[in-house]
Amino acid sequence: MRILSFFAAALVAISMLATTASAEGLKRLQNRWKPDQMIHIEHGQVQVGQVQPGWWSAMWSIDPIPGTNFVRIRNHWKGDQYLHVEHGQVQSGQIQNGWWSAMWTLQQVQ
Repeated sequence: MRILSFFAAALVAISMLATTASAEGLKRLQNRWKPDQMIHIEHGQVQVGQVQPGWWSAMWSIDPIPGTNFVRIRNHWKGDQYLHVEHGQVQSGQIQNGWWSAMWTLQQVQ
């Protein structure tokens, strides 16, 4: 579970300013400490690593949740896949509307 431990640390240090994936407002979630490391689901599970420019699996939509300051982070490649921690570890999968485990806040980093 070394990848998941690294991922948890990486998620805290994500730089949302990093790389815009397209004009649609898609983002790549890039690690601040290791800028060549990005969150993706190319091989099915959430991973952190180097990605190819065309990988939709490394492109994420930041979807505001109406009436809150939270967002959901949805994968562009598999539009029903959201980042969540419902089972204790970060995962990507289908969610239920009320899951707090799939609600995130974005913080500016320098």
